[in-house]
Amino acid sequence: MSAGVFFSNIRFMMHMAVFNQKFRIMVRIIIQAFTDLVVFLIVLYTLLLILTICSYVSTPDEKLTLGEVLFNCYTIMFGENPTYGDIKDSPPAIFLYFIATNFQVIICLNILISIVTDNYDNI
Repeated sequence: MSAGVFFSNIRFMMHMAVFNQKFRIMVRIIIQAFTDLVVFLIVLYTLLLILTICSYVSTPDEKLTLGEVLFNCYTIMFGENPTYGDIKDSPPAIFLYFIATNFQVIICLNILISIVTDNYDNI
């Protein structure tokens, strides 16, 4: 149901682009950004999967399922930071946290900004 509402609103926006030049340009920028982001998202979520597997293997003493570790890595990817008490007893967890925050948050978001900026320049 919600997917149908989402896609019907997308279709509505495409039809509204006929009436306004600025709106048409904005819709073209969004469409081009989505097409260029496919490879970026594949790399981003592959990195998420790799960090999830590394975190799951490096902390065998904890009783977390793979789904819980995936959720933890996913939330770290979007800026939800664990407390120091959660990771202080595990040097691999601290190391993976620094890799995740530096690569995913800083580098990948800068790549995302450059993709969107490049699309805006092209249109």
